[in-house]
Amino acid sequence: MMQIYKIIFGFTLFIKMKCNENMMNHAVNRFQSLFSGLK
Repeated sequence: MMQIYKIIFGFTLFIKMKCNENMMNHAVNRFQSLFSGLK
């Protein structure tokens, strides 16, 4: 039973990390486009 819980926890953690990564990339792209617009 504990093994299944660990697998599910790891999977959700992995998905959260992936989502955060996408959010960070999106924010960086937005910032870069804004910065290039100011030049």
